[in-house]
Amino acid sequence: MRNIISNRMSRRLSTIILLLTVLYSLSASAQPPTAVKPDSSELITPVNAQPLSIETMARRRGLVVDTPAKNLIIFCTSGFTGASAAFRDAYISTRRDAIRWQGFQLIYPAWADRHKGAKNNIILALSQFGKRLILASDHNFALPGLVTGKDSPEQADIGPFSMAISLSDNADAAGRAILTGDSASEPETATDLRGLEKLFAGNSQKLIACLNLAETARPGFAEIVSAMISRAALAPDGFCAIINLSAVGRHRSNNHFTRMLESMKLRETLLNQLETFTTSRKDTLLIVLDEPENGQWQAGEQFSAAEFVKTLKELPTLFGKLTLKETNIAAELKGLGSEFSFAVNEIVEAFNQGNHDKARHLIEEAVNRRFTISFSSSQKEGSCAGHTILAQGQNADLFFGISSFPEFFRRLSLAIGIETGSKP
Repeated sequence: MRNIISNRMSRRLSTIILLLTVLYSLSASAQPPTAVKPDSSELITPVNAQPLSIETMARRRGLVVDTPAKNLIIFCTSGFTGASAAFRDAYISTRRDAIRWQGFQLIYPAWADRHKGAKNNIILALSQFGKRLILASDHNFALPGLVTGKDSPEQADIGPFSMAISLSDNADAAGRAILTGDSASEPETATDLRGLEKLFAGNSQKLIACLNLAETARPGFAEIVSAMISRAALAPDGFCAIINLSAVGRHRSNNHFTRMLESMKLRETLLNQLETFTTSRKDTLLIVLDEPENGQWQAGEQFSAAEFVKTLKELPTLFGKLTLKETNIAAELKGLGSEFSFAVNEIVEAFNQGNHDKARHLIEEAVNRRFTISFSSSQKEGSCAGHTILAQGQNADLFFGISSFPEFFRRLSLAIGIETGSKP
């Protein structure tokens, strides 16, 4: 009997010891491991908010640049973001664009890199790359500073371009010839559409033209760009095209909001053309460089967005009617309402002199005063936001996140094969 009790006590004691051993081992394993200091490149905090390199991010995303883009199109514009975009959405009932962008990147303001001495010149880099370089500008061969490596927009040096065509508000053919850097009598330059058609029909290796065309003219800027891209696409080694539509920003700075919105319609027409070309070729990279608004919108207590947009929609029809000789201009302006303070005598005089741009400007000024809305342009250092980059086509997925301009320049070089040794 005693042996039986002793055996039971022994088994219970063994069980208790086993349980204590298991509990001890579990408690030991539950202790927190020694903290491992993370790599500084992994930290995204206000103290350490440095962007990761394209190689690091590309490895994480599984991106490999096996085939550089043969063709590059850089489309410079403005108004994709900010209040300009909001006005567009209220003014135009159609969707902003039907393009499903593959790349979206934000670039620091250009002045943020100034202390580093970073002055990457996209045109210079492309001109040394051996591809055919073409330029299309809607105003006096002007290009944004981000493209030329300057602090502000300026007239481009058209020397590196094999084809450069620009619109101009200069009505004097001799003045437009000066902008081309040559005389109007040179066989490779043109100052009107007839001369441009002759150049297109020929086999000239260099083609320069500066045309005095209204923004609403047909054929106009969109048709010219389409013809240039079609011609450049024949280059066996590919091409690089820089297209600048500055009208959105120019009209916004001048407080010509109806023309700003009309320029946005032109922008969408151009984008649809370029996107169709890009998707059909499968070897082209399309980059949209959206410039910041560079200024400040102001609206008073009397501002009504719905009424303002309604009036803007009525203005194009009104402008067309006022240009007719039989129209009673004073009566038509009065019909808009007593709340508008039009300078009737000045407007009538401008129409009589054939200065329709001045008359339109005076009418828009009265509309802006009625709704107490204005835009004050500012080019001061540090006063603007960064640039927005949209990408479509070959290697478009390299453009993502937030970066400095030198980093964007490096990604662009990688995408088209300038930096052949930087593959992830």
